[in-house]
Amino acid sequence: MTDMGLGCIAVGCSKLRLLCLKWCLGVTDLGVGLVAVKCKKLRSLDLSYTMITKKCLPAVMQLPCLEDLALAGCLGINDQALLSLKQGCMSLGVLDVSNCQHVTHLGLSSILSRAPGLCQLNLVYFCPFTQSLASNLQKLSKLQSIRLDGCPVTSAGLKAIANSCTSLKELSLSKCSGVTDEGLSSVAFAFSWFSLTILLPMLWDSFCTEI
Repeated sequence: MTDMGLGCIAVGCSKLRLLCLKWCLGVTDLGVGLVAVKCKKLRSLDLSYTMITKKCLPAVMQLPCLEDLALAGCLGINDQALLSLKQGCMSLGVLDVSNCQHVTHLGLSSILSRAPGLCQLNLVYFCPFTQSLASNLQKLSKLQSIRLDGCPVTSAGLKAIANSCTSLKELSLSKCSGVTDEGLSSVAFAFSWFSLTILLPMLWDSFCTEI
């Protein structure tokens, strides 16, 4: 898939609701920007592992019906790209920025502040999940699921989740280093075990030495 093919889709499929471009390395900002302008009914857009940069993000964030956005592994997306966003996406419910190696808590904070209706946040193999990063979740009153698989975490970060995410129903910590009794206890005391599912598969001894 290239921008030319994507342009044909954009022009011919104006009522498109779901588009997955994962691993389409021939797609650039030009093609994605055209889709965002022409396909205003898009609800789900997967741009994972594509070569996009900050140039197409403003148009994407202006999609009025966008509910699910995946930017996993986009090496062209960095803090500057997210900090430069001025338009919010009120309809966004699911955001995946897993394995975005050039994004830190600064960029994440920027995009989260523009998506107040977020229900699911995927940060698999993201930067270390610390207290400062967790504090960005305070205004996300609808957040129900957080996936931190493969992220280094701290007890302070887990405590911040417990204090900030009152609607949380699922927390995935698979392959997370830094998980301790103290951190898990803070989450367990904040939520009823019947209302919160904590996923700990593959928490090998080498990752959780303090449990």
